[in-house]
Amino acid sequence: MNFKNPKINIISLEEVDSTNTYAKNLAKEGMDEGTVVIAKRQTMGRGRLGRKFYSPSGTGIYMSIILKPETDAESILLITTAAAVAVSQAIENVTGKSTLIKWVNDIYMNEKKVCGILCEGSFRDCHTLEYAILGIGINISKPDTPFPDEIKNIAGYILEKDDENIKEKIIEEVIDNFFNLYKNISKKPHLEIYRKRNLLSGKPVNIIQCDEIIDEGVCTGIDDDFAIIITKDNDTIKISSGEVSVKERI
Repeated sequence: MNFKNPKINIISLEEVDSTNTYAKNLAKEGMDEGTVVIAKRQTMGRGRLGRKFYSPSGTGIYMSIILKPETDAESILLITTAAAVAVSQAIENVTGKSTLIKWVNDIYMNEKKVCGILCEGSFRDCHTLEYAILGIGINISKPDTPFPDEIKNIAGYILEKDDENIKEKIIEEVIDNFFNLYKNISKKPHLEIYRKRNLLSGKPVNIIQCDEIIDEGVCTGIDDDFAIIITKDNDTIKISSGEVSVKERI
């Protein structure tokens, strides 16, 4: 694989419990920014909010990138949203298939989730990041075994059959796209692209905490800090962490 950033260092694994956990251990040992751990299979893949990420062998991209942004905790959201834009663009550039971003970090194609992103940080103090681990899982092709029951209605894939050439091209595009945004991350160069790809724009949504619906409203946009804007009865709510879902129609 060829990358525009010469500092990219790829570590390829057949199998690992979690690429994020593996990369985190490397970061603790002082591994440089730009180190990318890629595995063909994860046995304990992790998603946001403590959820599992289904990672069968050979059908997906499972990778984690070590970052050392030397900035504050707010950068986690900037990194996550930049990664979402990088993945969305990469899939379209390589396959020609349109994708949208479901706030805050999921990529959807044909109303199915094809990618999840998990960014975890280690802090030097309460405000300063020591390093961040950016985990990206992309469902490239249809798995040999069906998706687990808990995700079978929302999980999707990009290709009917696995294609190693396309997989490599998507990895290259994701990494190049992300680092192109990352070099000026504090200026939020991806904000307008993220807004245009907002899957939830204009849709009725549920606001969820601890797997329970606590409120509802209509998504009316993304603010300048990447918080999602929910409007209900002429009141506006801004959410910068947590989860929202499209409200099911009765």
